[in-house]
Amino acid sequence: MNSAGLIMHPYVRLAFFFAGICGTLLSTNPVFLLVTYLIVIIPTIALNGQFRQHLKLLIIGILPILLSFILLYIFIFHDKSKSWDFIAVKVIKIILFTSLFQITLSIPSKILFITLKKWGFSGQPLVLVLSSLTVWEDVRYRANKIIDARFARGFVVQRSAITKARQLPYIILPLVIAVFRTAIERADSWEQKDMLYLVDHIRVEKVAYPVILNIVYFATSVCWLVIGLLIHFKYA
Repeated sequence: MNSAGLIMHPYVRLAFFFAGICGTLLSTNPVFLLVTYLIVIIPTIALNGQFRQHLKLLIIGILPILLSFILLYIFIFHDKSKSWDFIAVKVIKIILFTSLFQITLSIPSKILFITLKKWGFSGQPLVLVLSSLTVWEDVRYRANKIIDARFARGFVVQRSAITKARQLPYIILPLVIAVFRTAIERADSWEQKDMLYLVDHIRVEKVAYPVILNIVYFATSVCWLVIGLLIHFKYA
């Protein structure tokens, strides 16, 4: 398996997520948060092949939040207690939180089942998680199909993020109907195939996770948490 997204072991992935969340929540030092983002998050995202999606997230999601914080606290409220350091800490924390979700919860399909099994999911909870993830993929697929149909009929002049956003009122109703119909059909199919029995007895291929890289990830998560604790108690 040559995909970079298959590197992190399920237990290490979970430890990396919770240690990162706790370390970020406890820390109030913008320098530490920024250094963590640059030397931990960016290389991990690049290694997982998620840099393009991450850049899109920064532009579409984080940049408006930064501008709104500056507009509210600096230019409108003129709150001296909410300085640039305060804004920097809040924005970098949001970036770290979203990055952690992107890294740890964007699980490649080849290891999704074994990862959920390692996390303790089985039976009905496992089926519910798998079906919920399938529903979101189905929503995206069918939304693109509806936009393609409108484009073929001349309702959409050009393909861009703005024109796709403007199509939302027109795709809501057919999208909801299509997703509900597919979900019902999938539920009936899974019930006929006795999916609860299959997910508990299916044999999955073993995945060889790089030992050294997983040790590095685990050690990094521990250091992240410990440094966050030290910073928290120092400024408490």
